[in-house]
Amino acid sequence: MLSTFGSKEIRKSFVDFFLSKGHTFVPSSSVIPSWDTNIDFVYAGVQQFTDIIKGGTEAVAPRVVNSQKCLRLGGSHIKDIELVGRDGYHHSFFEMLGNWSFGDYFKRRHVPGLGTDEECRKIWLDIGVPAGRILPFGMKDNFWEMSGVGPCGPCSEIHYDRIGGRDASHLVNTDHPMVVEIWNLVFIQHCKEANGVLRPLSSKYIDCGMGFERLVSVVQQKTSNYDTDLFTPIIHEIQKHTAATHQYQGRFGDYDKDGIDAAYRITSDHMRAVTVALSDGINFSDKNRRKNTRKINELFKRATIYGCEVLGMERMSMNLLVPIIVQQLGETYPEIEKNQHGVVEAVRVEEERLWKQRDEGMRHLKEMFRTQPPISKVFPGKFAFIIVQNYRIELQLVKQMAAHRGLTVDETEYQRLLLLPKPERTSCFNSRAFCLSNVPNINESADCRSAVVRRFPSPALFELDGLQIVPDPDWWNVSERIQTLLSRRLLHENGNPLNLLKRRIVTFFDTHYRNPRGSSPLFTVCEGEPRLVSVFDNFDSLLIPADHPSRRTSDTYYTNRDYCLRAHTSAHQFRLLRQGLDNFLVIGDVYRRDEIDRTHFPCFHQIEGVRLYAAHELYGEQRPDLSRMSSLFEETPVEERSERRQERHTFDTTKSLEAQLKGTLESLCQALFGPNVLMRWTSCFFPFTHPSYELEVFFNGKWLEVLGCGIIEQKLLDSAGAGSKVGWAFGLGLERLAMVLYQIPDIRLFWSKDSGFLSQFADLRPDEVVKYKPFSKQPQLPMDLSFWLPDQKKQIGDSLRADVYDVIRSLGGDLVEQVNLFDQFENKKTGRKSQTYRIVYRSMERPLSKDEVNVIHKAIEKELSEKFGIEIR
Repeated sequence: MLSTFGSKEIRKSFVDFFLSKGHTFVPSSSVIPSWDTNIDFVYAGVQQFTDIIKGGTEAVAPRVVNSQKCLRLGGSHIKDIELVGRDGYHHSFFEMLGNWSFGDYFKRRHVPGLGTDEECRKIWLDIGVPAGRILPFGMKDNFWEMSGVGPCGPCSEIHYDRIGGRDASHLVNTDHPMVVEIWNLVFIQHCKEANGVLRPLSSKYIDCGMGFERLVSVVQQKTSNYDTDLFTPIIHEIQKHTAATHQYQGRFGDYDKDGIDAAYRITSDHMRAVTVALSDGINFSDKNRRKNTRKINELFKRATIYGCEVLGMERMSMNLLVPIIVQQLGETYPEIEKNQHGVVEAVRVEEERLWKQRDEGMRHLKEMFRTQPPISKVFPGKFAFIIVQNYRIELQLVKQMAAHRGLTVDETEYQRLLLLPKPERTSCFNSRAFCLSNVPNINESADCRSAVVRRFPSPALFELDGLQIVPDPDWWNVSERIQTLLSRRLLHENGNPLNLLKRRIVTFFDTHYRNPRGSSPLFTVCEGEPRLVSVFDNFDSLLIPADHPSRRTSDTYYTNRDYCLRAHTSAHQFRLLRQGLDNFLVIGDVYRRDEIDRTHFPCFHQIEGVRLYAAHELYGEQRPDLSRMSSLFEETPVEERSERRQERHTFDTTKSLEAQLKGTLESLCQALFGPNVLMRWTSCFFPFTHPSYELEVFFNGKWLEVLGCGIIEQKLLDSAGAGSKVGWAFGLGLERLAMVLYQIPDIRLFWSKDSGFLSQFADLRPDEVVKYKPFSKQPQLPMDLSFWLPDQKKQIGDSLRADVYDVIRSLGGDLVEQVNLFDQFENKKTGRKSQTYRIVYRSMERPLSKDEVNVIHKAIEKELSEKFGIEIR
């Protein structure tokens, strides 16, 4: 049956039919019309043959067939763009199946060959089409012209009623979704002059174009083009990366009230167009074709915003759609497959630039809102204009955000600025520095004090994992880079080695430790705990001293005095104990302002394990001869603790806890590294356990620390309401273990979306271990950053160092492999102090150019100078 035909079969069938009728196949031209600089994009199949029709070039053959790539991105087709995704048959990129006769045959030979349904009235009647099916529509719909002047002629369209079995003549040319045009037969017999006169052509031509997407929907018996195999693979790929509450359901209009289905259609359609345009040589910053570039940029922005902000796709995932599109189109258009790598990289870079611009614009916009006079109810149009023009943010979004604050945007002023001549508009408002320098300050002195203290701009409201807090600018140090990392959840990404290792560890505990009757796992897995925690939970509840280095703003990411991003999964221990949990695993991402090298990253992942025992549980499992003992504690606590035990714990309690703890973790390491792995224990210190230990394994010729653990401080259990029990806790870093197990050399790789990395782990079971195979051997590019410290920073070098690291992370991202502070000195004559950092740049996925690195390096120097007053040496 025809309905089983795939799109590739349908395309081939069309071409093969006309080849059998003596036509010659001509490949599609580029969507960039090199023969006519007055046209932005090819939007009709006949355009590459224009010079033939005008008589300027001889035809390659009298009869031609092809499949042409077309883009309709504005101009006379602006309505088409607005309809994309709102109906089931308009597209920004589409394929036009076409056949042409260059003076070889004309109407009577062409129409009968098509079968029944539409054209020159008499001919259609002659071949048996009922008169009621032949509808005249006049010049508006039945006369075709390419532009205001040039070849043109009458046309006859074939429309198809998807429902059938009825008289649908009144629905033709009404944009009804069930009655669509699928083929247009154009009889080019005139040339339109500039004065509107139609001059007969010496030769007459046939140009017949059939919209491929519509044809496929008809053959596959779908009511929407988006339900065909041209789009469903792309939509399915989008679904993999979204947080949408439902899968694509094909709803339209009032049935799609939340706009989710329209967003799926817009994202898939626009990314097809972007992929085709980029593969044909357009780039996102082509100064020679500014108009083309602007339209492609706008199309990509729409795809990204609908994908990420409506559907909830992860940022930096748009490039993942390109390979799916290449699979659909690459066989027919080899240039798309050939240029796949370049397109993927261009999309990745442009999305990164887009989010950077928008995030910067949102910060400026919020600052503008913050500084609005309290009595004002109108948000100045010039500020809205600046945001829209400079930061790729939509006016509608500005209006929505203003409305949430009780403000109305002055659209009259906005439109006035929009109508200014471009040079005047650019000179007045196209400076980003204008954004803040022209915002009225209510309290200028207060803002100045805030600017000195504030390391990074704080939002008016910060929301994370369902919790909302009001940031304190004096404490806020969560950089843009960290906010970006918060949106990634590596432990939930299938194929990421961290996900595999997490599942492997959880399976170990589920299998080996069951409740007494064996009906359920002993350890409760807590994986959805909020990452925004109180300072009490992160430090105080764990007995961390007030002067402990980890409390410093140079170590921890604070949102205000009372809340921070969790620095360890132990931050949930006290609350879970108070809730009555005795045995649990806490799994999640944690955040620390750390150094920068191959083994450190500001976000990493931990598993925290806690197990509590009553007396009968502890002694019954480890020492049956002591199972009748009722007390875990000394009747008279010793005055001082020893290295081996806490004041209140009996010797047997400590010994049994230690045996249970070490036995559990040794079994875990044997499950991970093999039954014959060598292990050793070393003593250490942790604030909330005593005694405390670290476990090392001998792996690949060296000793490696894999986890820390200890017996939980009894006073912590007392405070948590579990004072009648004793217990132990451990914590391990998943990155450290995964780097050892899978021999992954750089911690940044866990954040890569490159298929060269992810494909190595995509189909593994959690218990399978493979050795990572390098997919990048790019060279390092080291550069030094030297500067004089400002006077107020002379005594707080450690704090500044953390700020420097955050700026480097924010601007360099994953292109920064390592940062070392390798020189500090003081000028004895002037008293000025200097620091020098060596920054090593290297991409895991591509070679970096010196020019690219210089741009990043200069941006880092500029940011440090502006934020912290340092003087570059």
